[in-house]
Parts: sequence; structure tokens; C-alpha cells
Amino acid sequence: MWLICMNWWDVFCCCNLTLNEWLEGWSDLCPVSKQERAWCSMFFVIVWTIWECRNGLIFKEKEPDLSQAADLVKFKIVWWFKHLGKGLKEVVDSLLLNLKDLCVDHKKVKRVRIEDWIPPLVDISKFNVDGSVKGKSGPSGIGGVLRDLNGKVLCLFSYYMGILDSNTAELWAIKRAVELIYSNHNLIGHEI
Repeated sequence: MWLICMNWWDVFCCCNLTLNEWLEGWSDLCPVSKQERAWCSMFFVIVWTIWECRNGLIFKEKEPDLSQAADLVKFKIVWWFKHLGKGLKEVVDSLLLNLKDLCVDHKKVKRVRIEDWIPPLVDISKFNVDGSVKGKSGPSGIGGVLRDLNGKVLCLFSYYMGILDSNTAELWAIKRAVELIYSNHNLIGHEI
């Protein structure tokens, strides 16, 4: 998905980066300063679209369609760009054909540095977990990632949990993280 969307701007990148690394360096990859606002919007549109595809797979058992997802990214970028002040008048069909030429403006982009993950202290690993539920009580999923000081992923999990409420899903995520720590001989005795 990332490579397809970057190719629309004739940007070719072959990097294996974490989401935080992508976020930190994304605006520097923008090929033309007049397109920076649309380029920066594209980062969040891609993440959002990937998240929606993931939820469709987990909660509705819908297989992701890369071509359809790419079209959704195009549509959302144009839609966000239009409502952020550009006021494009063309029909959506023509907007989807040449994204980089249509999303040009002269507004200055306000850069915001987002720090989602705070690294642990030296010789300590950090487990981040989450539970998610559709509705007050409904289809749920849990996930977690264990990282070291440098952000290297040591362990991760993601599971569909059936019908739960949000508090129960959160507790299951914590329980699964603890189980993984105690079931993995490489993690036992490691400070987490």
C-alpha cells in the first residue's frame, strides 16, 4: 500500500521502517513543497485505510482488496484536501486520475511531532497491549507488541476474541501478554 501510494507522486522508497519512523520522516519525502499538505495527509489516510482493512478482516471476515484500498486512499486524500480549504470543483472521477497535480496549494504546513511510544529504560523491555470492541459489547480483538529500548519488536500478537465488552477485551490483552512472557524461556527473567 505504501509503495503504491508513494508512486503516485513519483517517490520510490524501499525501506523497512516502523510506523513511528515513517511518521517522523514522511514530510521529508515530499517531492514538491506545494504538495506537502496533501502529502502529509496521505500518511494518515494510508494508516486509516490499512486499519479499516484490518478491521474488515477481523470483524467481518472480509478479505482486503489492495486495488480497492488504493482507490479509497485516493478518494480520502482528495476529500480531506478539499475540506481543508482547497475547494476543488472538479468531479471525483477526474480527481482520482492525477492526484499529485490536483493537490497543490500554497498553505504552510504546520508540523506536529507525535510521540506515541516512549522507550523503556536500559535493560528493560516494554509490552504495549490493547483491546478493541465494535459497539458497547460486540466482536472484539486484542493485540500487543513487546519492544526493547531501540524499538526492536521482540514479540507481538493479535487475536479475534468473539463477543466481549471493552473492559474484558482490555483484560484479555493484558492476560495474553503475561502468558506470552511466562511461556517464552527467552523472556523469563528479562525485566519487562
